[in-house]
Amino acid sequence: MESETIQSYLQRHMESKSRRAPDNLSFENPHSCDLCENIYVELSDEKGVICCNECRQPFHRGLLVPYGKGCHGDDPVAITDESQNWTSLAVKMNYHIPSIIEASENGCKFQTWILDAIERWNAWTWIKTDIKTTILGGGTFGIYGTLRQPPNVFAQLSVALDTDTVSSYMPIRSEHLTTIDGWTTSTDVASSLITARPYEHDVKSAMSMEFARSCLEECVSTHRDCRRAGLETDLFPETTNVAEIPTRLIRTGVTSSSDDIALVDGAGADMRDICAVGFVALSYCWGGEQPFRLTAETSQELKTGIQPSRLPQTLQDAIFVCRALNIGYLWVDSLCIFQDDQIDKEKEVSRMASYYTAARLTICAASASNCTDGFLSRRKTVAYDTGPFRLKLRTRAGQAMDHIYLVKPVPEYRDSEAEPITKRGWTLQESMMSRRLLIFARKQLYWKCAAGYAGCGGGETRITNSGHDTSDLFVYPMPNILPIRVLKSGYPDLWHKIVDEYTTRELSKGRDKLLAVSALAQYVASRVRRSVYFAGLLIDEDEPRSWIHQLLWHVRTRDCVRPKLYRAPSWSWASLDGPVQSTPDLCYPLDLSKRVAFATVDDAQVTLSLYSAPYGAVTAGHMVMTAKMCTPRDLIAGLNSCAIVWNDEYNFSRIILHLWPDTTGDRKTIEAALEDGGKHKVLMIACFYAFRNRDALARFETTLHGIVVDVSNTRPDEYVRVGCFEVYIREEKTLKSLNHVVRMLDHIKPRTIRIV
Repeated sequence: MESETIQSYLQRHMESKSRRAPDNLSFENPHSCDLCENIYVELSDEKGVICCNECRQPFHRGLLVPYGKGCHGDDPVAITDESQNWTSLAVKMNYHIPSIIEASENGCKFQTWILDAIERWNAWTWIKTDIKTTILGGGTFGIYGTLRQPPNVFAQLSVALDTDTVSSYMPIRSEHLTTIDGWTTSTDVASSLITARPYEHDVKSAMSMEFARSCLEECVSTHRDCRRAGLETDLFPETTNVAEIPTRLIRTGVTSSSDDIALVDGAGADMRDICAVGFVALSYCWGGEQPFRLTAETSQELKTGIQPSRLPQTLQDAIFVCRALNIGYLWVDSLCIFQDDQIDKEKEVSRMASYYTAARLTICAASASNCTDGFLSRRKTVAYDTGPFRLKLRTRAGQAMDHIYLVKPVPEYRDSEAEPITKRGWTLQESMMSRRLLIFARKQLYWKCAAGYAGCGGGETRITNSGHDTSDLFVYPMPNILPIRVLKSGYPDLWHKIVDEYTTRELSKGRDKLLAVSALAQYVASRVRRSVYFAGLLIDEDEPRSWIHQLLWHVRTRDCVRPKLYRAPSWSWASLDGPVQSTPDLCYPLDLSKRVAFATVDDAQVTLSLYSAPYGAVTAGHMVMTAKMCTPRDLIAGLNSCAIVWNDEYNFSRIILHLWPDTTGDRKTIEAALEDGGKHKVLMIACFYAFRNRDALARFETTLHGIVVDVSNTRPDEYVRVGCFEVYIREEKTLKSLNHVVRMLDHIKPRTIRIV
């Protein structure tokens, strides 16, 4: 078949792709046909293999290009120790493109997938025409790769078109097409070599429970970072400190002949046993009132013992998991806190974070939207991005090893449906304050701890810390469900990330806004040498300008609302319902000491709802600020001319006034002040400005940041925050840009106002 004929076929193949029915393949129903039964993946043990970091293809000894040269360049290489045995792989096909076309037309989905990759490569405009003509006219197809090294072993294969080869394992010139992984099932002979497995859809199965037990045992015995404070050594067995035992626990009946569960006193007769074996905590979505909970009326019945079947399904499932893990005690908020006693509730809620930290394990019912859903039902069959294609596996010497499944999972960024538990406010600190998490997700069961993560199926079935150290809450494989010990950020970045994530979540009771994040606030504050906390704003006293930085949060959507019931001062993000961004968009440079401040906070006070909970709810608060301030009309006049943009709008003018009203009502207030001049008492408070070098052409940008306030409805000598603003100036020269801002503010005298 000539190159031109192949080009025409590829064009028709591309046009017919949209009409093709979905493959609907799974490990229960993989693709395998007569053609695939004659294709072998061969293993070849070599020492000191050099692998390309970009395309993961092994280099041939003596050659300075990878077998497939999939990266098209001189990429860094990883050289293994000469004493190690690395296993390289090659798919034995030696098919020319006409053969692939014929196989695809005969119904082979594996060859059709290869043809799709060839068609995408052929569409790349940067590939020279003569190279395309040569490869399409006479090239052969090959798949090459290596087995990833322990603890998680799976095949990483690069699909390529070859123009010349030394042998079937060593192409000299290749064009990289795509990549695919190789997994096995637990019944295949190759499972002793490859640890990657199909996703386990039955999270209640013996395999899932054994995965949970083995992860817990490994973590308790070998992970020093996951041990409780004071026991960061493996010289002593992990125990629970008496002071960390919850006031009440549920005895799960592990050692009892009865199926009943019972409420026990943490300081009672069970205390010695609890110290020795620990307890499990449950993190879950209430989703409304609990059908059975601890009250003055039900307490005696719970202490005597009840059948688990009387509990909502999520709690029944938690009892099942505790028994499977042989852990005799469980802490559940609805059964261990008196729900009709406000004093007990406030006292226990203030200790909740320590309970999750002290727990030997936290069960995270991530997939359940409410307490009646349960989290142990069988999961839906997972759709894979590619495959699985079942091929035969053998050694180079010809020894059969059953099958290998070529598969490509759906990337996490495309699996966009969030777990229900990541939408609830309380559950953020429940997961982040935990040391070990057993996550029952929509796809399968996962493990996360400070030392790493694993899945009951997939590419990482053994605990690994690959890519685990991060400064971001989006940690594979379960974003926003993680122990805080994983995060490497310090103040203030860590607190900003927590606030940004927390404000996207919902609370059943708005008054819990500060309480539901109080443990995380206390944790971050403990890592700042001299810190103070005011209703959601965490201040470093050694850096006074951090006050200004904390004040400059802004809303991320236009539908944020300020609830009628008071819960925080207007200058705190906690006064709103809705997502906020806790740092200004263009705060450069990042070093606070290099910013020029126009404002100072002279005094700040809050009245705590509970004196013993300094990071909890507040009933009142105020701040006294001295700053340069002016009306919106005066600010615009000082800038000569500027474009006004609101919220998430964009504009590329030279001077921009960007406004973020806190609510839709606040926007109307600011708009009125822009139109009528001095009738409204709205003030623009300049907080600081900063500038940065935008690019190598020495062009600079200047940003002036501040907050917008209006006179309070209750007292004319007090103000309330109604928004945030930024003046953004593009200039070619630094001094010109700086002078523009300085001239505007020089004639303004500082004022002192009180903001509530």
